[in-house]
Amino acid sequence: MDSAKFTDLACALSFEEGKEFFDGDTADVELVFYNGEPLVESFEEGMQFDLRVLDLKVAEGTLTNVSI
Repeated sequence: MDSAKFTDLACALSFEEGKEFFDGDTADVELVFYNGEPLVESFEEGMQFDLRVLDLKVAEGTLTNVSI
């Protein structure tokens, strides 16, 4: 995960169960981070981010709900 505040932050994605998504679809996704990850404290609603897999940008998004 990359943003204007950081790069290369590891996270896991949790998609809504039983729903399929296709190119161009919008999805609500839960992002899960390692316990104690200090960068999570800098998250704020409205922050934009990119998701990468092996240096390939696969998605971009905006944080809509932050709960720590």
